[in-house]
Amino acid sequence: MKFHVTKHYKEAIAGQMRQFEKEGIISNEQRSQMMDAYEVRAGINLTRIVSVVGAVLVGLGILTYIAGNWSYLSPNMRLFIITFGITAVYLTGLKLDVGYPKTAKAMRYISLFIFGGGLFLTDQTYHLNRPVAFHFLIWATGIIIMLYSDKDDLLLYFFQAILMATAFSLFDTYRMTDSAFAAYFAVLTAGVFLSVRLTRHHFNSGFSVTLSLLQIPLLVLCLFAKIEVEALYGSLLMLALGVIYMLKPDWLKGGAVIVTQVGLAVAGFSGFVLTFADTFEGVFPKAGESLAIGFTILMLITLLYLVKKGYAGAVAFIALVILRYYFDTFYDFMPKSMFFMVGGGILIGFGIYLEALRRKGLQRLE
Repeated sequence: MKFHVTKHYKEAIAGQMRQFEKEGIISNEQRSQMMDAYEVRAGINLTRIVSVVGAVLVGLGILTYIAGNWSYLSPNMRLFIITFGITAVYLTGLKLDVGYPKTAKAMRYISLFIFGGGLFLTDQTYHLNRPVAFHFLIWATGIIIMLYSDKDDLLLYFFQAILMATAFSLFDTYRMTDSAFAAYFAVLTAGVFLSVRLTRHHFNSGFSVTLSLLQIPLLVLCLFAKIEVEALYGSLLMLALGVIYMLKPDWLKGGAVIVTQVGLAVAGFSGFVLTFADTFEGVFPKAGESLAIGFTILMLITLLYLVKKGYAGAVAFIALVILRYYFDTFYDFMPKSMFFMVGGGILIGFGIYLEALRRKGLQRLE
């Protein structure tokens, strides 16, 4: 069985294997056999990049031209232009599939851009006043339909990005009724579930794994914003989610390293929020400062333990916490030139330490 990984990741694994061989844990033959199981995935396809960039520019150009002349067109003409543009560009892509597959994909990307832009322009034309989330979800549906007929990883990334944009649009829900929000949230949840499922079974790339992992906490935060959950409870749940990612890194096949990375990032930033007294004072008005300090001490101990276990990414959050208290304590008292010099020195020191860990082959999160 071959594991397709990046060149950088294979080099990191090779460093660890050499260290194990040096310590007598494995033999030279075992090291070679294990390294043969890792295969560097194909590099960047220049033709594809050029086609995608071209598709984006053409799509934006078409939308800009239409938008600039929109006010001079009748509603029916506007709808005709959008429908014709989507159909003509998509069918052109199908025709080019045989001889020019990369260009054909670019044409399909353009049709998706016209489709998405057309949703918003049609809403404006007929004064439908639909929520932004509505158009994003319809756009995502169009991408999924195309994705099932064309197994393209870029389409999955686009689909995941649109779902995240939907979640962000649902943060602004003051004009939306509870029942409407529930409907949108249910559809968005189904989309995230589908995104994770596609990542697990069909498109197990590092980027799709990362987006899948980030969609879940964003979905939860979107719900918390609607029901106005206290910052303390939200931060604790995000912290727990990050820990779960770290403890169960194999739930997305082939993405254990990335799951651990994202888990540490989610837990680290959630923990950082919990170092502030304001986070606790919403629930514990009189004990906020004490609880924040106590949590900070516990967090630093945990991060130091993770560094000892080889999770060098934890060093970044140690530096973040130290700098946070450094700013709070000394910003108003120290001369500003000295303040920034010392702060920069702290960061440089942590950078040197991270580099030392990397050279020892202990960097688990690269």
